[in-house]
Amino acid sequence: MSAEAYPAVARPIGAWFLGVLIVLAIVALSRVSWAPDEAVTGVAQLRLSWRFQAPTVQQCRPPRPEEVTGIPTHMRPTQICEGGPVPFQLTVSLDDVELVSGPVAFTGERALSVYETFPVEPGEHRLSVAFIPVPFEMDEGGEDPPAWRLDRTVSFEEGRIRLVTLGADGLSVVGGG
Repeated sequence: MSAEAYPAVARPIGAWFLGVLIVLAIVALSRVSWAPDEAVTGVAQLRLSWRFQAPTVQQCRPPRPEEVTGIPTHMRPTQICEGGPVPFQLTVSLDDVELVSGPVAFTGERALSVYETFPVEPGEHRLSVAFIPVPFEMDEGGEDPPAWRLDRTVSFEEGRIRLVTLGADGLSVVGGG
């Protein structure tokens, strides 16, 4: 074999060898066991997770004369409406100790996302969750936005997660009694 041909042969062999090393490293790392810190410390978790499209409200009024000045008569609005999505507040208590209370931030135009995690000592605990609209002014005849409450005893097991979520039936606990 000439000296000029050697680098051409070495490149594919080197690439093949590197590929085998990468595959072996992935296999070795996939066998490493791991556990979340919560399982090691002997606590359970309370997790709240849901996404909700907030209803919108509008306040409508007749336009003021200065708002329609310069607009042709046939194009003048009969009402001007202002509004937006209804803000909601989340309150979570465990055994009458408030864990969180405050407004829920919008993650999109009308989307509210809740994702909270709390460590909990294993055992039976009284859980109270309220997801309610912040009071606001609304036109006569408008529908009140929904409000959800959950108040029940929940059993927390060491190393396990209890999930509170919002579904068609309201707030519910998934993964335990």
